Amino acid sequence: MNNEIKIEKSRAGRPTKLTNEILKQLTELWQLSDERCMSDAEIALSLGIKPKQLENWLSYDTKGISGIRARARARIKMGYISKLNIIAIAAFKKMDFKVASNICIFLLERMFPREFGKYIKITENKSHDWLETASEEELDIFIAENQALLKEALYEKK
Repeated sequence: MNNEIKIEKSRAGRPTKLTNEILKQLTELWQLSDERCMSDAEIALSLGIKPKQLENWLSYDTKGISGIRARARARIKMGYISKLNIIAIAAFKKMDFKVASNICIFLLERMFPREFGKYIKITENKSHDWLETASEEELDIFIAENQALLKEALYEKK
């Protein structure tokens, strides 16, 4: 028989003010807005919590709050992706292939940016800080050499 007694270590100090009600409200707000729309600090202030307090709860992972936030953020993304897929399918059924393909391209660009994203890849055999120290003339030469690539990226053919 194993007669060991497990003792949970607790942090020293006062008990947490992170109640189940506050945790529920945080979860609801995280599910409504991703970090680009409403920051953690803004969410904290909207609930009457000091932003530093929320930051501490997240850094110490009080009551598993970090995982709760990650799951809430993932749910909002999945919701948007699901809605876009539903719209694309509906457009396809209505034979509106332009809308359906635009939605599919949009999703591919964001989900797989390296393969489908619109970005400029310029390879240059110069040091990483070259642009910071380059003269006006060097920049003009660099742009002229890459003009076709820049024109294609900036003025996409429609």
